[in-house]
Amino acid sequence: MIAKLNFVSFAAALFCFFLPWLEFQCSEKVVVSQSGFQSTYGGGTLGPEFESRQQAGKENDSSNEIDPAIFIAGAFFCVVGGFLLSLISLFRRGRSGIAIPALAGIALILVALQMKIGFPLEHSVTKASKSGGGGTASLGQRLVSMNTRVVYRPWIYFELGALISPLGIAFFAMKPRKEA
Repeated sequence: MIAKLNFVSFAAALFCFFLPWLEFQCSEKVVVSQSGFQSTYGGGTLGPEFESRQQAGKENDSSNEIDPAIFIAGAFFCVVGGFLLSLISLFRRGRSGIAIPALAGIALILVALQMKIGFPLEHSVTKASKSGGGGTASLGQRLVSMNTRVVYRPWIYFELGALISPLGIAFFAMKPRKEA
């Protein structure tokens, strides 16, 4: 039963990595959206209005690049490793040991830490608002000029919940049982 719960938890955590975690909104319209996986390599999805503006200006400069979120990349590798270990444990029908909850705990800490210090896309907007601009407008400068706000989507919280589950399972599984 424990192996099945761990597998479901890590499958949910892996699935949530590909859903939008972070959005920059301007007047309730999505300007840029970023999933957990996209943040590992510095990608993002432009909203329809922002994409049309960018195509109209034919901007293909390197200033639009977003730095990768290193802690999220580490968490992604922990989740993939935990998923594979839980899959092996599911077919082996044995105890998984401490590796699965340890990977979940590490991934949970890394995601929470990245949320605390902010994602690189957030930092580019902060830097652009302090620098004031000049020269070619970077993505951060354009987001500041549009008066955007950062919104964490529910999927990042589902990710945290899916990573807490193996820790809770391990905690209750280690509880000593009363013998008759």
